[in-house]
Amino acid sequence: MSSGVIEDFLKRKSSKEGTKRVYRIILKGYFKCLGVKEEDIDYYFKSGRSYTEDIWAYADYIKEKAPKTQQYHLACVKVFLERYDVELKKRNWQDIYTRNGIRGAKPVFQKRTPNNADMKKILSHGDIKSRTLFVFACNTGMRIEEVLSLTFADIDMDNCHARIKGELAKNHRPRDTFFTPEAKELLEEWKKERSRYLLVSYKKSHFLREHLRKLGYKVEQKHDSWYITKDGRQLSKEDIIDLDPRVFPFNYDNAAVIWHNLLENAG
Repeated sequence: MSSGVIEDFLKRKSSKEGTKRVYRIILKGYFKCLGVKEEDIDYYFKSGRSYTEDIWAYADYIKEKAPKTQQYHLACVKVFLERYDVELKKRNWQDIYTRNGIRGAKPVFQKRTPNNADMKKILSHGDIKSRTLFVFACNTGMRIEEVLSLTFADIDMDNCHARIKGELAKNHRPRDTFFTPEAKELLEEWKKERSRYLLVSYKKSHFLREHLRKLGYKVEQKHDSWYITKDGRQLSKEDIIDLDPRVFPFNYDNAAVIWHNLLENAG
């Protein structure tokens, strides 16, 4: 889920879903660094803020990233602001580029598919969630959207086999794929951690709570604790875990952020 102003901007910016996803991640990072809660993003342009101070704060926030990455992020935010009639003076952008060493920036790497050594280095910076997700994707050759749609009912752990349903596959044809014992071990470890992840995720995510409310659940906080009820009955821990049957209970944007952070940490 995303804000109206972001989605309105993306609808006019590009028809490509991949581009929209990248821009969405960048813009959410922009608002996060400013301390603007996701539920308040739609009021950003009505709040009387100093947009010059905001863009300088964001420039500070991303200054440790590669110069070309900074350039791309700032360009995204710039066109977003201009879409809503916020135009900073040219000298502000020039000062930011000079201060952050961005001017004339060139890519620090050539785009290529990571090999086994690259993946080991990248995933060494991950937790059990990220390692399982990307090792499983590499093992099976699944697109990330397909991996994120899998439930444990689609996976045969004994035979290291996974079944992709036709409605979830890119070509709408069901297919079978296999994974290695290494991926199986990670899946088993993640399955244990996944329960804890699900129990705390709705406490941290405003949009997940809103999603549950739309499904008819009552989500409320009492004395620093969150409670989920439906039809007058409070859900148990087991009930909460069963609300999302997916192996990886998060969306593409979350996975993209995880991958981006792994790449940044791996240098």
